[in-house]
Amino acid sequence: MEKNLKIMHIILCIASVLLIIYSYRMGMNKIGDINHYVTLQGIAVLLTIITIPIILKVYKSKTTNCDDKTFYKWNLIRMGTMVFVIGFNCLVYSIVHLTSQLLCAIISAIVLIFFCMPKKEVEEAVKEQKENTNNTDTTI
Repeated sequence: MEKNLKIMHIILCIASVLLIIYSYRMGMNKIGDINHYVTLQGIAVLLTIITIPIILKVYKSKTTNCDDKTFYKWNLIRMGTMVFVIGFNCLVYSIVHLTSQLLCAIISAIVLIFFCMPKKEVEEAVKEQKENTNNTDTTI
């Protein structure tokens, strides 16, 4: 199951980078009132700033000492949320053409690539603690 998550992580990272490049190269022309753009840009920046720490904190709390099914589910939720944020920022960039949206998408892609890599460190640390406690119990 962990191998499937790593493969999905690689595919989502590649897709996110390609989406950012595509958005940069093929953006649409500005249409409409500038006030709508400022509002849309603010929403996208706030979404990025709020989502990244919240999803990482919730993921850590939900996957501490959990089973494989819960670990798999929360990895999908974390990666899916980051891909949504990247996609939304690319969409806003293609409409507004302000570099802050592209930077938000790049920051989200960096978080997806480096901080959303599925690995089960928590259980290994718990296993090491159990082994250490077992070793200390036998010496007493």
